[in-house]
Amino acid sequence: MNSLGTSIVNGIYRIVISQLLQSPGIYYRSELYHNEISIYTDTIISDWGERSELEIDRKAKIWARVSRKQKLSILVLSSAMGLSLREILQNVYYPEIFWPFLNDKERKKIRSKENSILEFYQQFACVGGDLVFFESLCKELQKKFFQQRCELGRIGRQNMNRKLHFDIPQNNTFLLPRDILAAADHLIGLKFGMGALDDINHLKNKRIRSVVDLLQDQFGLALVPLENVVRGTICGAIQYKLILTPQNLVTSPPLTTTYESFFGLHPLSQVLGLTGRTASFRIRDIYPRQYGRICPIDTSEGINVGLIGCLSIHARIGSDEYYMVATRNSLALNQNIQEEQVVQARYRQEFFLHSFYRT
Repeated sequence: MNSLGTSIVNGIYRIVISQLLQSPGIYYRSELYHNEISIYTDTIISDWGERSELEIDRKAKIWARVSRKQKLSILVLSSAMGLSLREILQNVYYPEIFWPFLNDKERKKIRSKENSILEFYQQFACVGGDLVFFESLCKELQKKFFQQRCELGRIGRQNMNRKLHFDIPQNNTFLLPRDILAAADHLIGLKFGMGALDDINHLKNKRIRSVVDLLQDQFGLALVPLENVVRGTICGAIQYKLILTPQNLVTSPPLTTTYESFFGLHPLSQVLGLTGRTASFRIRDIYPRQYGRICPIDTSEGINVGLIGCLSIHARIGSDEYYMVATRNSLALNQNIQEEQVVQARYRQEFFLHSFYRT
């Protein structure tokens, strides 16, 4: 990469476009049911981009949606994460909401952690019949669900602490059972008119996925074939009694092949995986919270109009690890005015506030 931010791959200049992504964390929203009854949902976005949902239905029952069509009670989810029924009821503000779940059938599901994991796996994998608990089943569930949907990262942990009023250390980057129960309490509060919903399209709920993040992801992908090459080399050396050296043990082709494929084939001209044929006008439109941060004029032409944009003049990307977009909290009334003479903006619009958490 040169000083202009472009890369030269096979003699061709290429540029990697940073992406504006949904920040990991928890977000609350409501939807109207057929008879105009509000269904409240909280969406937990992991650092991998995977989503899990908790919802409270018309009967004030709380469900965890593990897939688009499958859902299970929050008691089964909490029990599968290691909590007993007594611990669940002791760590919620509204234990009476959970009593409708406590019939004989549900009590059997959460009798032990193993039973909860079996029920969880049946709902997640859509498997019927009587299953027997094995460690391999637990590892498969850990790999396919908990690792991808419960790893919040440092940004997700910060957002989770701010929303749920926790003080959990940011190095604890995984979703905890207390997070699930606190999110359920907030859902119950929303059901009875307490608390506020989130605007998921607000810029404070988004972050910049920088080029560094993308290259790190590719490096992680390259480690898999590199591991296979190293294992094959070691097996061959043992079989033929060869002497291994670092030079012939670790080779560079897996890394170079992965990065060449990334720079040559990765669709980074798209934003959030959208294409010009599927992106609606609502996604391309100018959002009010972008004022002062994203330029509404400087965008690409053709089918990518509104999908690829540029920062405004005074907008900056945070230099910390959170990569959030912000602008200064002042207005220059004269173009030639000195920086120390800038007049503070007295308007009430939120886009003039300089704090990342309040913008």
